[in-house]
Amino acid sequence: MYSKIKEKIRTTLRYRLFLLIFLPIITILLSLIAFSFYWTVNYTWQNALQDVSEKTQYVEIQHQNNAGEAKRVIAELLRFISF
Repeated sequence: MYSKIKEKIRTTLRYRLFLLIFLPIITILLSLIAFSFYWTVNYTWQNALQDVSEKTQYVEIQHQNNAGEAKRVIAELLRFISF
């Protein structure tokens, strides 16, 4: 019985197309489920908030550094224009 099904799948074009279309979809779906399970197990809500807090602090520091650099460049430009 399995040999007939296997032969039909091997020879019929529509079954080949069906497998070519749905195997990648099923693979992606299973990998997304596995990733979401991994993320759920390894990250708690508190960890996510702490991670976001650290990233925002880093961005704020970088913004302050860039603002100081921008002020210095503007001061040099104004000094250059005033001559």
